[in-house]
Amino acid sequence: MAHIGVGVDIGHQAIKLVQIIKKKDQLELTDYAKIPIPPSSIDAEGLIIDESIVIDALQQACYQAHVKHKKIITALDGNTVTIKHLNLPVMHGPKLTEVIRLEVEKFLTFPVTKAEYDWEIIRQHDNGEMELMVVAAPSQIIHRRLNCLKQAGLKTVAIDAQPFAQLRSLSTEGALGTFGTPSTFGAPDALDAFDLSGLAILDIGATMTQMCIYYQGSIREIRIISTAGNKITLSIAEQLQISNEKAEALKCNLGDADYQFIASEQESESYRANQLIAEKLKELVMEIQRSFDYFTLQFPGVCVTECILTGGGCKLRNLTSHLESKLGLKVGRADPLSPLQINSKMTDRATLLGNPYQFSGAIGLALRGVEC
Repeated sequence: MAHIGVGVDIGHQAIKLVQIIKKKDQLELTDYAKIPIPPSSIDAEGLIIDESIVIDALQQACYQAHVKHKKIITALDGNTVTIKHLNLPVMHGPKLTEVIRLEVEKFLTFPVTKAEYDWEIIRQHDNGEMELMVVAAPSQIIHRRLNCLKQAGLKTVAIDAQPFAQLRSLSTEGALGTFGTPSTFGAPDALDAFDLSGLAILDIGATMTQMCIYYQGSIREIRIISTAGNKITLSIAEQLQISNEKAEALKCNLGDADYQFIASEQESESYRANQLIAEKLKELVMEIQRSFDYFTLQFPGVCVTECILTGGGCKLRNLTSHLESKLGLKVGRADPLSPLQINSKMTDRATLLGNPYQFSGAIGLALRGVEC
């Protein structure tokens, strides 16, 4: 019997949808869609402002991807959710529920009555304590997304946190899924290798860069960095006094993280654009290093040893080698398509194959869907 998973990634600039079918032990990405939406449709906190535009885009995505299976998995961005780890005495039932509610009240910046939250027991220790992971998000953001999906004719089976979806698209240990994928770096390392060191996942999107650090079976830190694709594009457009469209084309076609600056070419668009790219990359590296330093403070003696890049912005030429040299660790790009067969009858394979990184979140959601 085939199992179908549909992942819907509602981003600030586009709706991305991926459909995956699991037959026995084989996974096939049967279709996908990417529908642009105006940036004003969703605010910086992830709240949908223009529901009609989002509903229309969801319907277009379903039509374009030939979706007949209406049960979907969606996600909230890392800047929308709060993830905390708690160590509590082993307890169960109503007592545990009440203790967690009291703990959630402590770390939320808004009333717990206006939040939705859930938790998972990660492990039990020999000292009679257990470690839990609690995930919370504003009710208004969740309810508005659920309403848009419902109005588009879809039934939401689960709401994930985007960092978990990204992680699931890379590998699949335990609660992260069941499909093993080759290591990003061609080595046999699996996620259980990160019991002694940290793994950073850097999702470079259009409006923000989301970084999470995975260690000892769970995501331990999430950081939102403002330096992202649009910020680089707007800087080029402003300084070179060109349109955003031309600036984006310059970045994509001529951008190089390891650009060789030759004095005789300093008046060229390529030189000037890459100067601005270099400035923004310097900001990005500084923020990444700050996150690593904070992680080490939380876990003394533990360092981040690998970094995986994903998101549409990670396609910048030579970005992996640039970050390797600046951060002093191993850096590679995600390959979310590696465990999947790709439907040969899809009308538009080029967008997917040309930049699969931008679909890693939707792929991770669809992978969860085939298990539901």
